[in-house]
Amino acid sequence: MGGRILVVDDETGPRESLRMILNHDHDVRTASRGSEALAMIRADPPDLVFLDIRMAGMEGTEVLRRIKEIAPKCEVAMITAYAAVQSAQCAIRLGALDYITKPFGVAEIEEVVERALARRRREKEEQVLLKQLEKTITHLSEQIDDATPRESVSHEALSRDLASAHNSIEDQLNEMLRLSSIGEMAAEVAHDMNNFLSTILFRIEVMLLDLEQSGEVDPQTLADGLQQMALAARDGGEALDRISALTASSPYEPTEQVDLNQILRESVELSEGRIEKSDDHALVFDLDELPQIEGSATGLRTTFTNLIINAYHALAEADRPGTITILTRAEDDRVVAQITDEGVGMSKEIISHLADPFFTTKDEDGTGLGLTVGHKVVDQHNGSICFDSTLGVGTTVTVKLPVCQPHFAEEAMPSVLVVDDNASMRRVTREVLASDGYRVRVTSSGEEAIRRFEEMARDAGQITPRVVVTDLVMPGLSGVELARRVRKIAPDTIIIILSAFTDEADAEELEIADMTIRKPCDLRELSRRIGQLLDDDRLS
Repeated sequence: MGGRILVVDDETGPRESLRMILNHDHDVRTASRGSEALAMIRADPPDLVFLDIRMAGMEGTEVLRRIKEIAPKCEVAMITAYAAVQSAQCAIRLGALDYITKPFGVAEIEEVVERALARRRREKEEQVLLKQLEKTITHLSEQIDDATPRESVSHEALSRDLASAHNSIEDQLNEMLRLSSIGEMAAEVAHDMNNFLSTILFRIEVMLLDLEQSGEVDPQTLADGLQQMALAARDGGEALDRISALTASSPYEPTEQVDLNQILRESVELSEGRIEKSDDHALVFDLDELPQIEGSATGLRTTFTNLIINAYHALAEADRPGTITILTRAEDDRVVAQITDEGVGMSKEIISHLADPFFTTKDEDGTGLGLTVGHKVVDQHNGSICFDSTLGVGTTVTVKLPVCQPHFAEEAMPSVLVVDDNASMRRVTREVLASDGYRVRVTSSGEEAIRRFEEMARDAGQITPRVVVTDLVMPGLSGVELARRVRKIAPDTIIIILSAFTDEADAEELEIADMTIRKPCDLRELSRRIGQLLDDDRLS
């Protein structure tokens, strides 16, 4: 199936060459200037843009930046002469799919087109999955509402409601498994939904069994079951939010203060719908009192649920009595959670692939995504996860997460918000500034930063961050636009733009910031400059 392609080049020769190569199989339009191309994209976004990097007027990198603001899903391939390859590589960091050099060959062009259109197809398939999952959550909520006990409900009516919910959710679960083959990101969400729906099915089956055996459901069992079903449904809803915002922000960003011990207990309960318990397999808790951590409750529950399910599977595969021990302890400025099983264990070769998407040792019974998700969640929490395993003996998984920093007075510990779409940059910047005495929050997008500012501005009990350190080029809202909006909400905020592209940006636009610093930079120097700006502000 052909795609819609726009070729943008101020030279007639290359522009027409590309049109002739592509117009037999695709709908091809051309533009000779960046402004003309942007107008065409606003009116009708194409699937792919071939964009020259060196053009009169507006250069290709600026056109690329604006394309990503107008049509973030549009794929862009840069066209460049050999001498401009470094600029083309910079364009890749701005969101370009690829670059080709002049003179280019037909095979090279066709390869880029095929890759771009394949990505577009995956995005559309993921949207189909999103709609299907939305139906699942809506239907699930209705079924839980129907199953909620009312004052005059009969046991027969409750049994009927639960049986109907069970059958409907089982159908939805089968559909999730079928759709789990659609793209890595979509498959991650389908994998999580598999666990959520299985948990709900398990709770319904317990209630139905009670009704069948005794003609009634113990009120406490019913209340506990419905509470677990509601928790799984809420986590399923958040899974949908993650796939909706994959291109704009990090899907597992820490959002609230959470109790890790509570997360582990809830994860054990959520895992029950995915395992077959045996009297030979014991579960032991050894939980110390812990300080709270800043985290995503849904992301952490997803991670530990998958780890607990894996531990039970390892015991079942070993086919012998064994114990799973869940241990927590405080360790300096970290909390530690360990899950130890006495199962079959893993080789070093298998451990080396645990973070790889779709890698599994469970044949058709596994998706190979549980530990991929787990690594992402732990990374977003600035933590670590490691596996210590011996074949025939068992496995210990150790997760370490940073504790919440104590809150000091604003004057003693100024707050800094770091905005960067690169997870490693966020983590390192946060650690350096925190070690120098700043209270640091991070976010992966300009949109999320503005949302936080607006929430704080509405709440008289909160103080907006004193300093904002932002990247310049990010998906969605750019650093300059973020600075403009922050100025409207909190005009006195100190704003620093930290970017590898400050030399290529419009100098007048950068004047919105108090300071611009080019990457790579010494982060200790960044910390020192923040201190200078705060001192200057106090003096003024």
